[in-house]
Amino acid sequence: VILTLVSGEKRVSYELSPEKSVFVELDQPVEFPDISARKPDRINGPINAMNGLKYDYVLSHDFDNSGSNPFSCYVTSYTEPPTTLPSMSIGSWILKRSGIRWVDCIYIGATQTNVKSLYQEALGKTLQSGTYKQTAHFEGYHTDYSWYEIDDEYPSFTID
Repeated sequence: VILTLVSGEKRVSYELSPEKSVFVELDQPVEFPDISARKPDRINGPINAMNGLKYDYVLSHDFDNSGSNPFSCYVTSYTEPPTTLPSMSIGSWILKRSGIRWVDCIYIGATQTNVKSLYQEALGKTLQSGTYKQTAHFEGYHTDYSWYEIDDEYPSFTID
């Protein structure tokens, strides 16, 4: 058994001594194997075939609004290529400026399990004159059950 530790540009390799059950430092670090030509692990085939789960996907998030009346807005999360995630949640708020505070005006959102994409929209709304902004929140679990959470917002806009 060989153990190689890396810190910045420095690499140190150790070999397990069978008679002492301790690691002994080697004179030269062992080169890492070239994995660029490596075939996928055998387990990926069956997992990819079952339930549409894949590990090679991009998770994207988007939201936007018309910025004028009749007002519309949307929020979406999706995977490319389409990949089933254990859980996905999206939400977007249109906030109106009220003095020094931002007050909820419109909310759109959804939460689903075992989903490839989510999309929510609000169409044909009429906003009173004032200053508004749109915020968005995205959260859920990747295929490996690691958690993601993202918050974003657009600059304010004015409705006359």
